[in-house]
This record gives sequence, C-alpha cells and structure tokens, in this order.
Amino acid sequence: MARKAVVVGSGPVGASVARRLAERGMSVLLIEAGAPTTPRQARGSASPPGSHLRNEPGLADDPTAFFEALLERCRFFNPKASAEGLPGAAESRNFGGQGILWTNNCPELQARLDRWDALDDRGWEERYAEARAVLGVRTDLDAGGVLGRSVAERLSAHFAAAGSTRRAAALPTAARRLPDGRVHWTAPADILDDLPPEVRSRIEIRTGLEVRRLERRGRTVAALVLGSGRLEDFGAVVIACGAVGNAMLLHASGIRPYALGRWLHYHPLLFAQVMLDPALCAGADADSAAPGPRLFVAPTAQAPWHSMFLRDIFPRLPDAEPAPSRRTLDFQFLAPVVPRAEHRIDFEAAAGLRFEVTLSEEDRACVAAMRSDMDECAQLLGRWRRGCEPQENPPGFSHLMGTTRMGRSPENSVVDPTGRVHGFDNLFVAGVGIVPVAIAVNPTLTAVALALVSADAIAGAAGC
Repeated sequence: MARKAVVVGSGPVGASVARRLAERGMSVLLIEAGAPTTPRQARGSASPPGSHLRNEPGLADDPTAFFEALLERCRFFNPKASAEGLPGAAESRNFGGQGILWTNNCPELQARLDRWDALDDRGWEERYAEARAVLGVRTDLDAGGVLGRSVAERLSAHFAAAGSTRRAAALPTAARRLPDGRVHWTAPADILDDLPPEVRSRIEIRTGLEVRRLERRGRTVAALVLGSGRLEDFGAVVIACGAVGNAMLLHASGIRPYALGRWLHYHPLLFAQVMLDPALCAGADADSAAPGPRLFVAPTAQAPWHSMFLRDIFPRLPDAEPAPSRRTLDFQFLAPVVPRAEHRIDFEAAAGLRFEVTLSEEDRACVAAMRSDMDECAQLLGRWRRGCEPQENPPGFSHLMGTTRMGRSPENSVVDPTGRVHGFDNLFVAGVGIVPVAIAVNPTLTAVALALVSADAIAGAAGC
C-alpha cells in the first residue's frame, strides 16, 4: 500500500487518524466539505481554524450562549419528524466538524459490561490510554473544588448505603486548565497543531471539497469523485464524516451491505438543573478558582445509564427560576438503546433521508428507571430548579451510532475490527457509527481509540 492516505472529515476522529498516520511517517491529505473558519472566528478571533467555540470570548463563561451557538451550526435532517424519525438528528459542516461543538466528555467503556470483542482487555486499555493522550483527557479540572468534593461524597455515601457499587468520580474531559484559571477545550486544531513541525508538515488540509462518491476498482477505492473534479494517487481512504455522513457516502458509492444504516441507536438524554442544598455550598463561594464540578457515575448492570453532574452547556429557559450559577448544578443522564436490525436509515425515502427507530419496552423501561434515579439524586442534593425540571433532548440529537457497525461477518456488519470495510483492502470507516452494541457513555473516546487501530493497520500495510 502506498505511503499516502486520504482522510475525509476533520472532526476529532478524522484529525486523530491524520495525526497518527503522520506520526507513523505517512503523507496525509485531510479534506473537509465545510468552510475553514466559523463566522465568529472570521470576525476577529485569534483562534486558529478548527478551534473549539467554547474557547471564544463571550462563550467560555456563558453555557447558555454556547448552547445557542452550537445549535446555529447544526443542520437537522428531519426536524419535524415524529420521535421515531429522530427529529434531533443533525450534522455540522465546518472545518473541525463536531469537534468545535462537542461537550468533550470522555468516559470509557467498561470491561465485562459494554465492551465488545474488537480488542482484548489489554488492547482496550492500551488504546484508551493512547486516545486520552491524543485528546488531552484529564480528570483534574475541578481539582480541589469544595463543591465537587461535597457532591461526590454525598452521592457516593447514598449509593453505598443502598448496597450499590455505584460511585461518583471525576468526569474524564478533553480539556485543560490554563494558568489564568480558564478552561481550554480540546478541538481538532489542538490535535493537529501541537505536532512537531516535521510531522505536521506531512498533513495537508484542504477545505471546501465535498466527496460525492468513492470509485471502486476491484477490492480498492481508486478515486474520490468530488463536486468538481476527482482525487487519485493514494494508498488508503479513511472516511470520518460522522455516523450519518459515512453511511450516506458508502450508499452513494454503491457500497450497500445489508448492515449499512441498520442497527441504528442513539442516547435518549434527560437534562435538568438542581438548586443545591445550601449546606453543600458551604465554602464554595470562596473557591472562585474552580470551574465547577464535573462528576459522573458510571453505568452498572443494575443501573445501565450514564449520569453526569456538572456545570456545562444548558439551554436558555426564559421561565426558569432566577438563581446564581454557584447554587445550581446540571444533570445530564444518558440511556442506552438496544440496537436492532429494523432500526435503520431509509436512504431511498421519497422526501429524502429518513430514520426509523422505535424504542422497545425494554428501552422505555430503562429511560423511566433513569428518570426515577434523577429524581432521587435531585432530592439528595437539593431540589429541581423551577422551570428546569427533567426534559428530554429531541430524539437522535445525542450520539447516533451503529450505522456502519463493526463485526467479524459481512452478513451483519460493515467494517471488521480494524475498521476496514468488508470486501475492501484500502477503505476504512472511523467514528461512532461503528459502535455495534448498546452503550450509555459518551462515545468519542471509544471512536478515537478504535480509529487509532485503523491508522496503525494502514501504516503497517504501507510498511511504516
């Protein structure tokens, strides 16, 4: 295989693949259909293209403003669809992709709970360690924070008293504290631009290039057909255009295995805000250097949802009870949805792309139990802030997965455990769409870990 690769898509996963390939000595062309800058950056920001919007002045300290900026940069596929049609499903086309908008939460899957057989236990641990290094994942953003410690202790004591193994812990986050106390959120610009100059020089970035289809020759992709022109002369192609974008590109290219677009799943997400018990906040006002708690409770077999307690992005709710931010805490709870073959993308729908996902009784029972757990945790920590009681994100907005699922058989999967598309020698898919099983945690860290497996497979085949 030639020592040149094309990566289609510039989000965190695509940027991570490009980085690893360049580190292995390969030449990489990273292409993106969207523009190189965002409108806000074009108005005078000093941030390089592909930087996180949350690092921008005016958005860094205003989670409601950031939430609105996020929505401005999302294109919803079917916003008027029924719940089964996933009205929240969206994509973002700009340099950096979802990586300039993501929440940066990076928990990992757990052994004997939700990992699958793509890697053995040691392999998972090694790849997760590599992915954390690439994304700059840390657990010390709230190091020493009085409020965070108090909340974690109260939650963990409650779970222990109930005989549960659940515990509140620091949420792994792709971000770092700056010397002035602000938080810098990792984005594709950070993934690419901290490379040594000789490595960074191996990556060429071209924006405004939309790949319409892949041209096949036997077991290889021989060309990328663009909106204008074509690209040839490369060894491997990695598509990292998001769970929907990857599936759409394969379908448009005539690559249509049975599993393409099937076993679609996502995270029903309930969010809310709590007015904290004043006793929990004792001493917290003096703790002005802390950015606020960032805690999570990992899924278990008995409570298979992912619970986050943090100060993060939050929609502007005009009827919300007035409250100082130091007295509030966000709840974000994610539930798994069991993938089923009938959950799918209909690529041939008369009105365009259409999603079909109907939650089963099992799925709905899980969401209901998750809601009860939220209520219990809210009573433990304080009370619901009026106007900010639990509500669900539009279905499909949080983490579409499974559209290009990973597996060992072409009969029920699209890619093999290295991310290679079945029946091809040089075509790989990277991103959360390869996740084949029900998971509850944010999937980006897992997608990056497996993307590094793909990059090493490509580099190894090229003799790098």
